[in-house]
Amino acid sequence: LPKLPPWARRGRTWAPEVSAIGGRYVMYFTAEDWVSGRQCIGAAVASRPEGPYESESEKPLVCPLEAGGAIDASTFVDDDGTANLLYKTDGNCCGLPTRIQLAQLSADGTALVDAPIELIRQTERWEGALVEAPTLLKRDGRYVLLYSANDYAGANYAIGYATATAIGGPY
Repeated sequence: LPKLPPWARRGRTWAPEVSAIGGRYVMYFTAEDWVSGRQCIGAAVASRPEGPYESESEKPLVCPLEAGGAIDASTFVDDDGTANLLYKTDGNCCGLPTRIQLAQLSADGTALVDAPIELIRQTERWEGALVEAPTLLKRDGRYVLLYSANDYAGANYAIGYATATAIGGPY
């Protein structure tokens, strides 16, 4: 992403996720917001998967400052073609809970259609202080949420899963 959108601080861009949505490719990325200093999620578009990707947005796509920001975007397209964005609220940056959130995306993938809903937060002992890196799948009619938890730099970092019969849970 050689040209960052105006809200993003150079040198603090990572975690890309590319999805085919609405006849083009959308890359979701994490970048540090100039104003708040929090990590937020942006979207950039391209006509080909290899790019070039461009984002002219004045604001991040997702930046819940009250929850510490947002990272780890991933997408899930349901059986009916509805595209959804999953991400982690970055509460561990500042002593807040972390959550895996889900929101429906617009037809072109560059806006949220509705308010995000919480799928899970760290509640299990093995999860430590955070849940992150969501991936959602659908198998045999059930939604399977894969995610990482605990300290990524420690021996207790692990991958877990939760299941639900509806995309919004409960998981």
